[in-house]
Amino acid sequence: MSTISARLAAAMTALPYDPRAWRTEAACLDEPLDLFFPTAAAGPQYAAQVTAAKAVCVRCPVIPACLTDALAHAPYGIAGGRTEDERSAARTSRRGAVRAGRLPHDTDTDPCYGALKTSTRPHL
Repeated sequence: MSTISARLAAAMTALPYDPRAWRTEAACLDEPLDLFFPTAAAGPQYAAQVTAAKAVCVRCPVIPACLTDALAHAPYGIAGGRTEDERSAARTSRRGAVRAGRLPHDTDTDPCYGALKTSTRPHL
């Protein structure tokens, strides 16, 4: 089988591109899901729950991808190393800067408007 044929066969049998494939490397993969959804509304108990979740995020090798995804898709809980309020503030700040012309609006790379469009599909 020629190199081109082998590459073509591999491409045809490869799984479709998954923009969230980074999740397999996430530090939170083996953590209980409820760790990232604090039950306390405020106060020291809320702060302790947020700190525990962020401690996992700090050691995560894919936090930039997670934050990009969280800004675009996660309205609740701790994701990308940020709380709901922190992500909301980041979205608002980014949108305001774009509207004021201080930052360019790039829908392909802006985490407030969608995930990064990078592909790991095989090249033929």
